[in-house]
Amino acid sequence: RLAVVQINNNSEEQQKTMYDLLEKWQALHVVQTVLWYFPAGHEWLLVLSDRCKALSEKEIKILLNSIMIYISCRIRSQVSVGVSDIMRGKSEFITAYKNAVDAVNLRLLRGWDEVCFYANIEKDHTILFTEGQKLGLKKELQKYNSDRVDEIVHTFFTDKRIQNLKSLDPLYQGIIDILSTTSMLRTEAESMWGSIENLAQEQSYDL
Repeated sequence: RLAVVQINNNSEEQQKTMYDLLEKWQALHVVQTVLWYFPAGHEWLLVLSDRCKALSEKEIKILLNSIMIYISCRIRSQVSVGVSDIMRGKSEFITAYKNAVDAVNLRLLRGWDEVCFYANIEKDHTILFTEGQKLGLKKELQKYNSDRVDEIVHTFFTDKRIQNLKSLDPLYQGIIDILSTTSMLRTEAESMWGSIENLAQEQSYDL
């Protein structure tokens, strides 16, 4: 399995502490390899050890949860972990990585300090941004009504249904619908584009 570990802060001191901790877990045969570190996402990509193959998801979650709590205390930062399904060879690496990212991104719904498994993500067919809303956004863009555009986008990001989603798919689809609508009218939307991007970035939605 692959595991993606994300923290919500990332000073040089925290990076050094994380590497020290990861080396310790390699010595304890919990982590087999630290593959990559992505500074932009405050993210470490790990290969869990073969020892974990013999453990159930519940046992792995208990193990990773204790590690996560330890990390959080040591680096004084919030932590989330996403775990892929079992890989059956190197050919499944890319899929496993995408799965682990999908799992860790559930923090956008559940908050930090969670261990999430890709296998537990459910299908969700909720529609957060309807055809009517897309049409309304398009009309306001054509009228250069920046206040109304901001209101429509803000209403989407503060929709209370987001907290009850079973997966991020409806949220991502809504963001894509907003961006595609504005990109079709890029000239009209130019002055409003920055505020739309800022709203997405403030919520840390990883597209």
